[in-house]
Amino acid sequence: IHRYHISSDRIDVTYLGVSDHFRPCDHEQLYQFKERNDILSPYILFVGALEPKKNIPALIKAFSLCLKENQELTLVLAGKPSWKYREIFSLIQTLNLGKKIRFLNFVPYKDLPLLYSGAEVFVFPSRYEGFGLPPLEAMKCGTPVIVSNTSSLPEIVGEKGIMVNPDDYYGLSKQIIRIIKDLDYQQTMKEYYRNRAAFFTWDNCVQKTIQTYERTLSE
Repeated sequence: IHRYHISSDRIDVTYLGVSDHFRPCDHEQLYQFKERNDILSPYILFVGALEPKKNIPALIKAFSLCLKENQELTLVLAGKPSWKYREIFSLIQTLNLGKKIRFLNFVPYKDLPLLYSGAEVFVFPSRYEGFGLPPLEAMKCGTPVIVSNTSSLPEIVGEKGIMVNPDDYYGLSKQIIRIIKDLDYQQTMKEYYRNRAAFFTWDNCVQKTIQTYERTLSE
């Protein structure tokens, strides 16, 4: 609307859906997955390509603050290196976090529900996303989610979702620790996110798309 000066009544927003492949996993499955991947300690999770817009250095700085509250935590980064990712490894070395951060690289689709379900919290501090499927996948698995308050992400988590300024890694660390320590709050957010994720179905996406075509063809 801003760039092309198009009236808002000619714009339809059609949200993507999330597959039923993503669901909470049982304890036995989770234990086997964690043992297989050597991540038996409680972990904070990020899933996505290692690139600048994902804002991973802010997550690493927040994680270093979280360790002052809980030395048992691990940060798991699951995704392939994309571009300009060397800053990530430099920062890990500077903060001496090499033994506390696990890189899983590419994770097979079949294992993603296990990866999400096993996390204490999923963190997605991106500076920009066109949509952002990973937070929605984590929500569907019943995992608490923290996202940045930019671009499309507030629309995914909704008004009651946990959002932080992408530059505020101190505030991010506080939100992570709250989720992990406050079990009542953790449970409340799990239930909220599961209900929120139910809104994003492929049936809704298809119906909305059809409606847009029908409206356009009838004009």
